[in-house]
Amino acid sequence: MRKIVYSLFVFAAGVFLVDQLSPPRPIDSFLPPFFEQQIVNDLTRAPFDANEVESSWLRVKDQGPFLRCKIIQRKLFIQASLETKNNARYWIIRNALEQLIRTKQLASLDCIITLLDSFNGIQNSIPIFTFSASEDAINVALIPDCEALNPIDRRYLVESMQKGSKKYPWDHKKSLIFWRGTPTGLDESMHIAARSWLNPRHKLVQMSLDDPSWIAAEFAYTYRGSDYTKNKQGKLPVSSPAYWEGILPVSQPVHPQDHLLYRYLIDIDGYSCCFSRTFWIMLSNSLLFKQESKNRQWFYHGLKPYVHFIPLHEDLSNLRQQYLWCLEHENECVEMSQKATQFALDYLGYQKNLGYLLKALQVYGSLSKDEPVLTKKDERDWIYHVKWMWYKGKRYIKKLTNLPIAAKN
Repeated sequence: MRKIVYSLFVFAAGVFLVDQLSPPRPIDSFLPPFFEQQIVNDLTRAPFDANEVESSWLRVKDQGPFLRCKIIQRKLFIQASLETKNNARYWIIRNALEQLIRTKQLASLDCIITLLDSFNGIQNSIPIFTFSASEDAINVALIPDCEALNPIDRRYLVESMQKGSKKYPWDHKKSLIFWRGTPTGLDESMHIAARSWLNPRHKLVQMSLDDPSWIAAEFAYTYRGSDYTKNKQGKLPVSSPAYWEGILPVSQPVHPQDHLLYRYLIDIDGYSCCFSRTFWIMLSNSLLFKQESKNRQWFYHGLKPYVHFIPLHEDLSNLRQQYLWCLEHENECVEMSQKATQFALDYLGYQKNLGYLLKALQVYGSLSKDEPVLTKKDERDWIYHVKWMWYKGKRYIKKLTNLPIAAKN
């Protein structure tokens, strides 16, 4: 039993000391002008004080997954609901902030971050950090999304696309537009016919159904096993692929690497931007067809139509026209694909994403008139985090020893 207790102590000590003893992840803090300009556009405003931060937090904290993040003396404190802390995105953001703290380039901070796919701000608020927003959003600042700040996911996508590019070079690809995805972005209150005609994803699938000679688009089940989960009314939500069985084509999910069999890959917004889909399509050595919309992410200012992607009208009315243009301009398409890949490698890697997040938080911090103050709520969060790490440590030791945690001599 003493050996178990000792092992538990060593594990717990290691968890808390690793932050101090191990070197931080490298951060690429050299940002191109379009990144700098995006940060300036988002954070050009009058300075604010602690009361404004508190007021903004009280207005949003019960409206969804929002985080109140404080950095005090190189320690991170996050206020959030228990439900939010069980969200995988919470741990990705927490890990990213801890990585920045370890660089010693972020002294203090008191900010609000939302884990929603998109957030368009509220009146009379401090800037709230969000993964995506509409171009007419107010009081928001864009940061890399949770998928872009996941180092494992980012590295996996790069390696997967590199393998796929070797497996499917341009000359071996099929000259079709290809898409698989979920039927998100629908208004639940609208009639089914209106939903289908007003939503670009449904239009795309219907186009494929009408003429599969140039486009292969279907809804796809997810890997999460939640496709048949019903809502509170006991019905399948319209955002579930299972809802559309027998109405429109629904198929099994297709791995991103297998999309590379096709020359033209399309990126269409759902409820908001597609996050990592844009990134891996740009890496794919296929050509990105990107829908124009009001939704924006932190890197969109750097993308140029007919340089990095083929632009599509929001309602996809020019999709056929753009497809025919590509068939007649293959050399230009290959060049666009290559430039898109280089853009993704240069500006959308994990280290660069951390660099952008760091710069955005530094500029935000320069607007604050007051230093963050530790409160009892912050202390409770710290205690919760310590308890959680201790619980994980006990689970880890139990797994190693295959003994009950409560075992006694």
